[in-house]
Amino acid sequence: MQCFIVPLTANQGRGACVLRRSAGSCHLGTRAGLRQRTGRLQRVAQPLCSAAKVPGQYLQVELGSTPHQGRLGLHAAQKLETGQVVASVEVAAALVSERHGNAVTTPDAASDDARWEAAAELALRLVLETIQNESSSWIDYVENVCRKREFYVNHPLLWDASRSRLFRGTALETRRETLRRELVSWLEERRRSSVLPVDTFSASAFLRAVALVLDRGTWFADVGRWVLAPPLDECRPTGREDATVRFQWVRKRLLGGREEIHLICTKDVLTGAELRYHARVADAIDFFLQYGYFEEHSNPDSARKLRECVGLVTLAFEISRLDRFYDDKVDILQQQQQQQRIDATSEDELAGQTFVVAASDLTSEALQAAENPLSAMVQFLRLLCLSGSDAFLLEGLFRDEVWEFLALPVSEGNERMVCELVLASCEERMQALDEAQALCEENFSPELKQAAQLVQEAERTTLRAIMTYFRNELTSLREKEYYHERRLRALDLYRPLDPDEIHDADATGFDQYM
Repeated sequence: MQCFIVPLTANQGRGACVLRRSAGSCHLGTRAGLRQRTGRLQRVAQPLCSAAKVPGQYLQVELGSTPHQGRLGLHAAQKLETGQVVASVEVAAALVSERHGNAVTTPDAASDDARWEAAAELALRLVLETIQNESSSWIDYVENVCRKREFYVNHPLLWDASRSRLFRGTALETRRETLRRELVSWLEERRRSSVLPVDTFSASAFLRAVALVLDRGTWFADVGRWVLAPPLDECRPTGREDATVRFQWVRKRLLGGREEIHLICTKDVLTGAELRYHARVADAIDFFLQYGYFEEHSNPDSARKLRECVGLVTLAFEISRLDRFYDDKVDILQQQQQQQRIDATSEDELAGQTFVVAASDLTSEALQAAENPLSAMVQFLRLLCLSGSDAFLLEGLFRDEVWEFLALPVSEGNERMVCELVLASCEERMQALDEAQALCEENFSPELKQAAQLVQEAERTTLRAIMTYFRNELTSLREKEYYHERRLRALDLYRPLDPDEIHDADATGFDQYM
């Protein structure tokens, strides 16, 4: 006997679910392609939540009763065991992104670019399906989901200017704006290269569809596809280690090689416990950009990692074109780029560089690492601040070695300028955060305010750590060894003179050697 759960069609009430029993094992399916069977289903159908109370070995999951972050959640209707398939949806009944040159452009289907591009492709399919097919069952689905999430106005991809100002200048906002810009560019490219209906939907409608796919869809890295498979999309994601289920794309050997999406337990689950799947995200910011919220962490170590991730500080510096040594400094950067075999960038990108610093970059171990962003920033700033008596290092004689020299302090004056420049930049960023904090008093949703406050306070913590580090550097300037001292030491001249090296200044001719 089999349980087959499908959403009710429009005349039955949008977003509800019904139960149909047939031979076989438990099987969850979607509404797509089932309208013609509505009459037969109605005779044996009942809502999923009440059907979950019907005794039987075939019903293994049930919907929750209270929406959270737009989902009802899936709960265990009975005790579940590790490796058990608790629900499945036929791929033919789901909405799936294509896997071809336009959807996945790299051989590595697990790559981050492939994930975002496949999400955009599925979002476009969803938009066109709801526009071009008036009888599509996905229209009801989209309206129901958007109503649960308030049309996704709080999703990062759909923020207006007032919402983005809450996060202005943060690493999160930088990544959000970059992603949004790339998605819109992807859409425009598709419109130029195909026969998409240009005037039938806006970029905002497309971004809303992308938000829906990212929020409700499942990314299968092994096949390079996004899948929307209701009602499995009611299962909530987690970035923590307490996930209890996983999704798997399965091809049946029998039944004509039918493909299914399986929901499989990864650990034993007690009756009534909510099922959570592990989100395929890079970090907490990635989780926020995909689902629109930060998870709560009761574990102190997890909470610290979250604050560290969202508390990244972005510091930008630029060599002014008014600098009399501008050409020499840019030439040094270009030469260094060639030596490291880095793809060529424009002159403006070399002269103006951005550095992302985390609190963990300030530990003694991290400061010794070769790829520490703080060390790279200071090296760039020493070049930027080269002037006066230190400018001799810009001569062609030192061109092949100057970048290596700049890895260590040049002079006390140069080092002071570097520290003061960083401190001034941090103070400016602190003022911007204070202005953003004042905006939290406006009429935004509690979840958005909470996320903004978390990011702002985490960045303040990192800024304070950076400022403390460079203030300590200022107080220890006289204790450092600078370029001229290192040079004299290399020539064995930075030491007290031996007595036989001291000669009579009044001696003449060969008398001084007597």
